[in-house]
Amino acid sequence: MEGPARRQGQARLRPGRGLLPHGLLQRHEHARPRREAVRLIPAPHPEPGPALAAPDSGVRPGPVRESGAAAAARAVRLTPPRPGPRGSIPPQVERPAPPEVAVSPRIAALGSPAELWREAAGAGTPLIEEIPGDPAHRIVTFLWRDPDPAADVVLVVNKITDAGALDAARMEHVPGTDVWHRSYRLRADWHGTYRIAPRSPGGMGPAAERMLARMTAAGSRVPRADLERWCEAVERAAPDPLNRRPWPGAGSVAALPDAPARDWHGNRGTGRGRVTERRVWSARLGNERPVWTYEPEEEPAGVVLLFDGEAYAPLLRPALDDLIADGALPPLRFVMPSAVDLPTRVRELACDPGFADFAADLLPEGFPPGRVVVAGSSLGGLTAAYCALRDPARFGNAISLSGSFWWPNGPEPEWLTGAVSALPPVPARFRLGLGAQEWALRDATFRMRDALAASGHDVALREYNGGHDYYCWRACLVALLGDLTASW
Repeated sequence: MEGPARRQGQARLRPGRGLLPHGLLQRHEHARPRREAVRLIPAPHPEPGPALAAPDSGVRPGPVRESGAAAAARAVRLTPPRPGPRGSIPPQVERPAPPEVAVSPRIAALGSPAELWREAAGAGTPLIEEIPGDPAHRIVTFLWRDPDPAADVVLVVNKITDAGALDAARMEHVPGTDVWHRSYRLRADWHGTYRIAPRSPGGMGPAAERMLARMTAAGSRVPRADLERWCEAVERAAPDPLNRRPWPGAGSVAALPDAPARDWHGNRGTGRGRVTERRVWSARLGNERPVWTYEPEEEPAGVVLLFDGEAYAPLLRPALDDLIADGALPPLRFVMPSAVDLPTRVRELACDPGFADFAADLLPEGFPPGRVVVAGSSLGGLTAAYCALRDPARFGNAISLSGSFWWPNGPEPEWLTGAVSALPPVPARFRLGLGAQEWALRDATFRMRDALAASGHDVALREYNGGHDYYCWRACLVALLGDLTASW
């Protein structure tokens, strides 16, 4: 049996193993150009875990690396360019159309504002209204309470609103009341996070100034005044006080009725998996970082190396016990290194060979490459694919969530996609996730999917109706892990 032997007598039934609800999985396997769309179907502390391998030891047992001329040619071809300062700033792609602003029947028929606020406090926000004759969509109304008619309130909804359509992001005031509102017509499976930003008397702070500089350097064509207001809004935006679903670090959650189900929140007491944290020094990279490890109660069937651990460890820990108990995932060990800080993240998660070697050194012993998944989102998604292409003897599976396949911004754009086209296939499987609202990533992601397929790789793409959002990434990650581990 591939993978570590299970404890004797611990056979488990895993009903409904495989993919979780919603989205299309488009498969391409081994030089077969056909596209098969498969509808995803629903699936019914303190104790230290095993030690990590000594970081950067330089010598460690495990799967044998590719050797000889093939390995040398691959290493040369997968030596990335070193772009200038703007190389890791996402290109400023104009959105194809502004969000579809709608008129809320509830707001249009507004009588007493006090009654509206009682309703909002009771049901939570945003308000969700059905559209007669259009069951595939809903009118979604965001609310803010402020009697000042000059408040200038901007709605920051992940990839629904942006600087390029600022008028559609500005909330409207109902004259003579304290009601501010903005409604959109959205597909009934949309889900994501949002925040609300009334204008601050202090104007832009340091974070907004840095964001403005990056967008300007990347060639944004948005008028300067709109860019400034948007950057200020992103910096100052706060959670919706009437929303009942807070999301760590991102504000508030909104999910429409047909969005992927979330029946795993870690509050059912279904398991006793443990998370430990340790600090790991890398002589190769010249830095130290925390690394979190989730150890399931049962013998792990495989290992997942997941980048941006400071974000994912708190999001996944409450859910993993439930997912394993429900049979949606097999017992998996998760190793989650921190990105350290933004400058380090931008440098290391841009196809850096030294970081790829460091990531391989974090893998625990005893797992063949077919039972190892490397995963990440955004630049982490780019680097997850890079690791599997560069070192398939360590990483047999890669998950890229909203991968930054545009990288670098400037000369040699979409470098990794070009490298894939020039190399023979590697014995690794690739799963890509993309939000339907991520217009800036869509073309580059599909080109990477097609390049992997054309060169003979096992690749599949899953789309979800959301944005560049950890809330969406968590669900997509679980779905793609369910696919890759269905036979484990």
